[in-house]
Amino acid sequence: MNILSFPFLYLRLTTERGWPLFLRDGLATVVIALAIGAPFAFFDSLNFFGPSGLVDKLGTFASVLAGFYIAALLAVATFASALGDLDSPIKKGKVLAPSDTGEKEELSRREYVCALFGYLSALALLVAVLSILITLIAPTFAPWASNLWTKANVRMQASIDVRWIKAVPIVAYSMIVSSMLVTTLHGLYYLIDRLYAQAPRILPKKSKGGEPPTA
Repeated sequence: MNILSFPFLYLRLTTERGWPLFLRDGLATVVIALAIGAPFAFFDSLNFFGPSGLVDKLGTFASVLAGFYIAALLAVATFASALGDLDSPIKKGKVLAPSDTGEKEELSRREYVCALFGYLSALALLVAVLSILITLIAPTFAPWASNLWTKANVRMQASIDVRWIKAVPIVAYSMIVSSMLVTTLHGLYYLIDRLYAQAPRILPKKSKGGEPPTA
């Protein structure tokens, strides 16, 4: 795995049954993406690609989020083990990752959360850069694409609404943003609750005096 793809290790994590982990909330991701992109795909008056449009604003927001993700990654990587079973393999809801030997290895909570926030950091940077490029290119590309599609319709003797072609990049971008949102909620859930969970321990029985018996 090279340096460019390593932050996306999260996409290769699986459950015990071999299902890709990122698909566990696939339905929620699709629904949120459609909720974000559908209005912009079918209403020309809404500004999605242009300056001060949704892509521009989300790109700015993603650049801010990247700093939060990196700070969370650093915090999790340096948490003391005494806070919980951070370095023990996850027992309930095991998470598996590919190893150098080709076999699957069980991840600890620390490894899982580091992989999650590493993925979010890379994804936020990708969204920020992609948003800048889209905002710069869209004003020039849109008229050219519309003219090209009109000529294609004439040649095919068809009349396919250009909105359907416009919807493809809108939904694709919305899927990326939606995935980042849903994964962030998982990260917050682990930071708030699951990261510090400890396995139950049997304490020694106290003596009549209130102190545990000495060995």
